Amino acid sequence: MAPLQPQVSSESMEPNTRPTLVLIPGWLMPAEVFTHQVAEFARDHRVVVLDPRSQGQSALHVSTQAERLARDRARDIHELVEHLQLDDLVLIGWSLGVLECLDCIRLHGVTGLRGLALIDNSVGEGPAPAARASRRPRTSAEFDTYIAGFVQAMIRHPEDEPIAQRVRQSALRLRRTPARAFEILSKPWPRETYREAVYGVRQPVWYAITPRYREQGQRLAEYHAGVRVTLYEDATHAIFIDQPARFNADLRAFLESVS
Repeated sequence: MAPLQPQVSSESMEPNTRPTLVLIPGWLMPAEVFTHQVAEFARDHRVVVLDPRSQGQSALHVSTQAERLARDRARDIHELVEHLQLDDLVLIGWSLGVLECLDCIRLHGVTGLRGLALIDNSVGEGPAPAARASRRPRTSAEFDTYIAGFVQAMIRHPEDEPIAQRVRQSALRLRRTPARAFEILSKPWPRETYREAVYGVRQPVWYAITPRYREQGQRLAEYHAGVRVTLYEDATHAIFIDQPARFNADLRAFLESVS
């Protein structure tokens, strides 16, 4: 087996406490996006946060073949769980991490999975959300501007500027190759693949969303008995940074339900 490429940038351990929380960040994001969650849950859980390849402290790694890259990133999560010998865990994915957690589950399975938390991305249920009208940057300068706006829209509280700074640093690692950065978002499978993956999960699922995914949340709550849905009406895409106290309380309630 090849060495694990990504890095575990944030790991804290409380002995004899279960389940372990494994957090997977979104596109270009570093482990530090989950600063508020590590601070809260490391008191009574083991918490592991992955820097996916090309993100945070992990090595730069891009591929011109979309399916290979998608499979690599899903396998990285599987190898992380195997490498740390985790046999009792809750998997938590945000944004692109939602799809990558579901890819890991459907392609490899996750031994010891107790619960799954999916934060603010489509899961392939119902009609696709309306596409956001935006032109992808082609130059480094355009990419810099794009990332600045992207981060500002997610992280709006002055006290979270240290997190925003780490996010910008992580995202700008690929500023010289904007097209490669966006290739990370490409998934070669139909969106219905993710709906089937969610419905195939037998463990409890928490779907934490902003209004963009309201309809998907409603359908999941109606048709999947094991899903609980929480709608954050006025939060940014980074719900757990924007509203950490509420998010952490909701996550703790979910964890209690899987214990």
